[in-house]
This record gives sequence, C-alpha cells and structure tokens, in this order.
Amino acid sequence: MKLSHPQPRCGGMTRRAFAGGALLLLAAQRALAAPASLPAADQAELQQIEAYLNGIKTLKAKFQQTAADGAVSGGTVWLSRPGKMRLDYDPPAKLQLVANDGLVAVNDLTVEQVQYISIDETAAWFLLRDKITLTGDVTVTRFERGPKTVRVTATQTKDSSIGSLTLLLTEDPLALRQWTVLDAQGKNVTVALTEVQDGITLANSLFELPNKLDRSPRPH
Repeated sequence: MKLSHPQPRCGGMTRRAFAGGALLLLAAQRALAAPASLPAADQAELQQIEAYLNGIKTLKAKFQQTAADGAVSGGTVWLSRPGKMRLDYDPPAKLQLVANDGLVAVNDLTVEQVQYISIDETAAWFLLRDKITLTGDVTVTRFERGPKTVRVTATQTKDSSIGSLTLLLTEDPLALRQWTVLDAQGKNVTVALTEVQDGITLANSLFELPNKLDRSPRPH
C-alpha cells in the first residue's frame, strides 16, 4: 500500500490518488504507542471502532482537504462498501477520483487524462476492504484521546515505512469525521468531513470507472 494523496490546484495536479496517513496533531493529548500495551478499556474501544467502520455501508459527505503546504480544496465524497468510493473536487480544481473493481481512477478533467492505480497501493484499501480490521495486516501505532474524540493511527504491518493513516472519530455517538495521510516522504494531507449522511441509497453509476476499455494500472 503506497500512501499518497492528490493535491489539486488551479491549472495542475499531482497524480496520486486517495491516501492514508497520520498527522501528528494535538501532541499534548495522551498517546499510547502500541496496541499490545493499551489498557483493556482502550482495546475495547478499538473493537467498537472496528464494528462501527464495518457498519458503514454507504456514506455521502462534503469534504475539505488541506495539503502539507496549506493549500485547501473541497468537494463531495461518496462511499459504498465494500470497494467503491468517489471524490469530486469543487472548482477551480477539475479533478475526480473513482475507486471500483480494485482500481482507483484519477481523472484529470482539465486534459481529459485518466491514470489508474491499484487500490492496494492506496489508503482506500483500508477504508473499502470487505472487513476492516485494526489487527493482523494492519498495526495500530498510536491511540489518542481528546475532548469527546479519539484518534487511531494505523499502518500496514508488513511495511510501516510507507506511511500511515490516522482516523479522527467523535464519541457518543461514534462517527468518522476526518482522516489524515502521512506518506513515505513525510508529506501529510488531511480530509475533514461535514454534512455526513450514511445508510443512504447510492446509484451504481456514481462509481463507474472512466475509460472502461483501458483499466490496466499505469506505471508510476
């Protein structure tokens, strides 16, 4: 899973899709470094978070994306688990991301060019897999509590050097509100969600990949 994230700008973009990672936020909060050392109450909360994430079948939300250089963009995200996701960026960005059939399509509408990346190389792999787990092939490296929030940072067990994904969830009720990406180059991107609707009906046409005749992942 290679962790990176598109950073759209007016007139240009970097062609890396979806990603996951961890931004070191609110360092003053209590932080625990390894899942094995977590108190029983925190272990139990991780299990609740797993169950909550697996319970998300469909979701629509507005998002605001903040890049490592401070650039801000926004748009709409749709999610249909397992396996499907779409992000449409608001103008002036002309960028669309669609995940389906094991691929992520990065659609640059400015030049009508599409690049495909295997979903396994992105953090969408974690959010869209059939069963989300925080053990086994995923390792929790950090668990933080804030005022009515929790942050869970995870990475791929087989290679933690490639980056990590931090999820920010509110408590009571438990709800996903943000994810942050830290890639292998140390760059981070944060995506915050608002106007969240879950459990809604989403048309399959939302997740149709562009250029269906050419779906092979591109070298990068």
